[in-house]
Amino acid sequence: MVYGISDLHLSLDLPDKTMEIFGDNWKDYMEKIRHNWESLVKPEDIVIVAGDVSWQLKYNPSALDLEYLKSLPGRKVLVRGNHDYWWRREATNKIQRDMPENIYLLMGRSVCLDNIWFCGTRGWRLEQGATLEASKKIFERETTYFKRALEEVPEGAYKVGVLHYPPFNEDMSKNAFADIAREEGVNMLVYGHIHGGEYLEGNINGVEYRYIAADGINFTPKPLIS
Repeated sequence: MVYGISDLHLSLDLPDKTMEIFGDNWKDYMEKIRHNWESLVKPEDIVIVAGDVSWQLKYNPSALDLEYLKSLPGRKVLVRGNHDYWWRREATNKIQRDMPENIYLLMGRSVCLDNIWFCGTRGWRLEQGATLEASKKIFERETTYFKRALEEVPEGAYKVGVLHYPPFNEDMSKNAFADIAREEGVNMLVYGHIHGGEYLEGNINGVEYRYIAADGINFTPKPLIS
């Protein structure tokens, strides 16, 4: 079974950074995530965690947030979120070496588990208020990473694209990530990042979109593939 959830925003290391200030639905969210996760997920299952894992600012292999994640059942496939400052892209290989064998960090790469290829990167989109020049550079870099991850996949294999950012803009128009997914024959594209706004789900141009932000799925890992 493959599940998906994103935007855990764990803050055991930074208790003053709790998400509970953003609404009653976030009350005791870390306890809810653990309870729901452990009630559903078996050790052999796969869980996509599509970014914003922790508010931790610097990488520490013994951080409470990472210990929380490691303690949950299942094999975990992770991409970075915009708030994952602890996971610098340049340090991905080092962090991966510190992780247990059942956690896979995707930063412009792919991994095959149970004959399913998971291809991921953080993604990006040009949002209001962003510095346009800097955002364009990040956007171009992330599209390159997404293409690189997909290029690792053998022809005809089942492909799941994993992004933190949605593959569409604030006005709901598709962006380059949507185009790449369609052109590369991605079967399913999962994403998070959006809290309380509009999102897209279902078959769009031959790609199954799945939205998995924690607060949008009642803090419960969402079944994706049985």
